[in-house]
Amino acid sequence: MKVRLHPALVLLPSLVIIFSVAYGPFLFTIYYSTLFYHLYKPGQIAFRGLYNYVLLFTSQRFLESILKTVIFTVVAISIECIAGLFIALLFFNEIPGIRVFRGLIILPMVIPPVVAALMYRLVLDPLSGPVDYLLSLVGLSAPEWFGHESALFTMALIDAWQWTPFFFLVFLTGLLGIDRTEMEAAEIDGAAFHQKLVYIILPHLKQLALIALLIRAIDSFKVFDIIFTLTRGGPARATEVLSIYIYQQTFESGLIGIGAAASIVTFIFLMAFGNFLLRSVVRARIR
Repeated sequence: MKVRLHPALVLLPSLVIIFSVAYGPFLFTIYYSTLFYHLYKPGQIAFRGLYNYVLLFTSQRFLESILKTVIFTVVAISIECIAGLFIALLFFNEIPGIRVFRGLIILPMVIPPVVAALMYRLVLDPLSGPVDYLLSLVGLSAPEWFGHESALFTMALIDAWQWTPFFFLVFLTGLLGIDRTEMEAAEIDGAAFHQKLVYIILPHLKQLALIALLIRAIDSFKVFDIIFTLTRGGPARATEVLSIYIYQQTFESGLIGIGAAASIVTFIFLMAFGNFLLRSVVRARIR
């Protein structure tokens, strides 16, 4: 006699795995965010409710970490988007050897972030680094790359170097999808390059650009590897973005409740921003 299982029972093992791997840790994080739980004092646990969130939003250090995260994200993505579009336009036309150059352009994207950070620690070294030496040859004084005022922008430049190829690939894919006859018709009508860029190329790339911005904004907002490897949030917390703040509160200070609450706040920010960009993508598609 054959036994027929209800379709929901067939999905049950997969649902259990998904819940335990994805939703389980998230629910535990919400739970820990309501506790006073010190990592190095495991016997002292007390329920706090929303008090950890109150502490966060009255903490200047936390609010500054949000601001630094936003600045890092905006600077890095702006450079990546503009540079990616420029390189895609530059390597759009089919010329001999163009595929080799396209392959070389995407190399930074496949380098692990920690390796990229260590490489730039050597490249930007003020004593033995080649960048400062080359600037000195032309009579220019190199900035203090990892100083208090410039360290965050240096992190953004390194991130832009690594992820500009992502925008390049996205924009190149969009450019290859443009109808050649439309471009040729514009050329016959005497349209200049900037006119073709504004009225043909950019409208065609708008939706792809929004999707790429969504992916990279989420990724940049939770940046950790590069900053932790190079500065660990320093000097004097100049590069203490949200992910570094959460790490330091959770593992260095041992404040599990504060770290969990900061993680939940970060998640809410990312959800809100992602929802805004998704709505923009949908509106662009409808138009």
